Amino acid sequence: MKGAATAPPRRPAATTVPPRGGSGPVLQGVWGDEEVNLTVGQSGGRFEQYCAVGTIDQPILLDANGRFSVAGTFLRNRGGPTGVHEPARYIGSVDGMGMILTVTLAGSNEQIGPFTLLFGRMTQVRPCPLV
Repeated sequence: MKGAATAPPRRPAATTVPPRGGSGPVLQGVWGDEEVNLTVGQSGGRFEQYCAVGTIDQPILLDANGRFSVAGTFLRNRGGPTGVHEPARYIGSVDGMGMILTVTLAGSNEQIGPFTLLFGRMTQVRPCPLV
């Protein structure tokens, strides 16, 4: 047909691409329970517990079943200003708005947790008393 308007070219639908080297979506947000907080962003996270803190210095990528296992550090604060950052592994699974998280210390295989965390729950973690 002469003079008929042609439709503009269609753009492909937007897609979500996992980060390079990743297998699934990146976990983000605040997760907490009565004694623990896990705050997660694009590049890692921070773990807070009464008299302990930890870091995760890489994105937390979920596998197809909502599980993850990432390396980080863990520091016990036993009432003093110094401590040793121990290598640790943060292992967990996410199901909807809930997460089960366990921290395993690399040197001793000691497990801290499991903790049942809820998405969007930020707990006021009490500071460790000075002895």
